[in-house]
Amino acid sequence: MHVRIMRSASLKQRVFALIIILSTLPIACFAVTAFSMMRGKAAEQKLDAANKGAVYIARINGDVTPPGELILRTRFISRGSEEISLR
Repeated sequence: MHVRIMRSASLKQRVFALIIILSTLPIACFAVTAFSMMRGKAAEQKLDAANKGAVYIARINGDVTPPGELILRTRFISRGSEEISLR
């Protein structure tokens, strides 16, 4: 079964319709590109915010925990004057 959409149209009308269809392709591609650029920009801003948060957390963690103290905490539990190894 053949689809007869433009059977009754003249050659000039068919060519004109083809030109119109082909001319809408760049417009559609531009719309998709613009949409993905906006989404990419929003994703980049969220990633930058997450990276800044990670830097702040690392800085706060460095301020709260002096270097070397974390190692001591993982190896020993101190109870009064005695230390118990956690191996």
